[in-house]
Amino acid sequence: MLSSIYMESLFEVYTYTLDLKPNEASFRFIIDPNGYGKTTILNMLNALYAGNITALASIPFKTFRLAFDNHYEVVVEQRRDYAIEERNLIVFPA
Repeated sequence: MLSSIYMESLFEVYTYTLDLKPNEASFRFIIDPNGYGKTTILNMLNALYAGNITALASIPFKTFRLAFDNHYEVVVEQRRDYAIEERNLIVFPA
């Protein structure tokens, strides 16, 4: 069973550890202000379990780690090593 979720540098801002401890409570609430990544973390879980790599790759993060109570882990690391190329545009009057 999933025991914790670790997220590093979500949106290049937030780092979280969600300790689920399934033996201590039957459910958990995730409470944070709007824009802190609650739905995004759930979408990432869904994308990972569904094998939707495109959806997972569209979310900026550094490390996404799922730890299980049998001591196994699933770790996804994202590397965004690219440069944005500047282009000069020439606009001609109509």
